[in-house]
Amino acid sequence: LLGDKGRVDSETRSQFMNTGTAHILAVSGLHLGILYTLIKALFHLMSTKYVPLRKANTVLTVLTIWSLAMVTGSSSAVIRAAVMFTTLEVGKELRRNCDSVNLLGCSAFIMMYWDPCTLFDVGFQLYVVAVLSIILFESVIYRHLRSGHGWLDPILKITSVSLAVQFLITPVSMYYFGSFPVYFIISNLVWIQLSYVMMTGAMALLFVNPISNYISQMISKL
Repeated sequence: LLGDKGRVDSETRSQFMNTGTAHILAVSGLHLGILYTLIKALFHLMSTKYVPLRKANTVLTVLTIWSLAMVTGSSSAVIRAAVMFTTLEVGKELRRNCDSVNLLGCSAFIMMYWDPCTLFDVGFQLYVVAVLSIILFESVIYRHLRSGHGWLDPILKITSVSLAVQFLITPVSMYYFGSFPVYFIISNLVWIQLSYVMMTGAMALLFVNPISNYISQMISKL
């Protein structure tokens, strides 16, 4: 949760790489995305009672995102995600329509303007092609997969994302790493759900632990 992978051995890392779920181990867009969703939901609930919070919503959201980025060691992956969510929030505050490709391009431009050598960073290249691949292909795949059964929608949504990301990221990852994760659909169906539950619980644990030892023990056992 805080970016410390000191206890993760090389065998476990290679298993995550082979199953296409290595993104769960690194503090990145997945972690910040979950935090961003929780923050927005919390501020939405609180702003109905406290009007000043509504005006400070954007500032508090951006500060929280960058606080986590600093606490987790300011890795390039988490900085990329923080820049993208900041760009999204600023755009909303300016009442601009959100175009996903423009949002990605703007974030990439900011990072390359800050450090032009970012362009040659493998992580940056994978980030750009992965997000672009999801933007371009996810909705098309989902339209062909959707069944009309509401309970299937979350599964089909994750399957669509898992398939979509492979279109552009596969050539890049095979060029650099020489491998292809054949189990990525099954593993992502299981792990994205579990990681969401585990990370949400871990975040709750950080806040609850100083207040109630009993509740924190219950959360940690779960």
